[in-house]
Amino acid sequence: SRMANPGLQWEKTTSWNVGVDLSFLDGRISTSLDYFYMPTTDMIMSQTLPLFSGFGSITCNLGEVVNQGFEVSLTSQNIKSKSFEWNTSFGLSYYKNEIKHLYYQYESINDPKTGAITGWKETDDKTNGWFIGQPISAIWDYKVTGIWQADEWEEAAKVGQRPVIQKWKTAIPPTTSSTPTGRERPYIMKTTSNSWDRPLQKS
Repeated sequence: SRMANPGLQWEKTTSWNVGVDLSFLDGRISTSLDYFYMPTTDMIMSQTLPLFSGFGSITCNLGEVVNQGFEVSLTSQNIKSKSFEWNTSFGLSYYKNEIKHLYYQYESINDPKTGAITGWKETDDKTNGWFIGQPISAIWDYKVTGIWQADEWEEAAKVGQRPVIQKWKTAIPPTTSSTPTGRERPYIMKTTSNSWDRPLQKS
């Protein structure tokens, strides 16, 4: 079940776009280049709640997420005659988003030796896998270093594991040595298409 959120607001997006269109050889080759930058505040997301709350999730507003990228397209008119046309299109796009802020709640950064506070950072949302400075669509998992062998059973038992299963090097973030294992959407996407046409002949 989902908890109601009376403080939910509409998300707000500001967009900047720059584009250039070029054409060569009397229109036989054309290209376009576009760059966009879109910061979104109060982004509407489904936040997982702890079990003791009695609810599974709540729709909430995230602080700020920035989407940016560029797109390049190239179209060539390979053949054009009275009876046949052949065109080829190629597209390349780069897309990235990054969490800038979540709930504007901060925690101290402590010196590992003395425990003294050396600074402050915005708190990550570990339950939902949202981390400041990382893509909102990042997929986090354990790092695997190999498989426990049969003669390593004593060492595996010390960390609650056993032979013939994966060796976990680190847990999910925020451990400093962990990294995202993937993304729901790739950074770079490529497309290629061809079209053929036979213009209608006038009788």
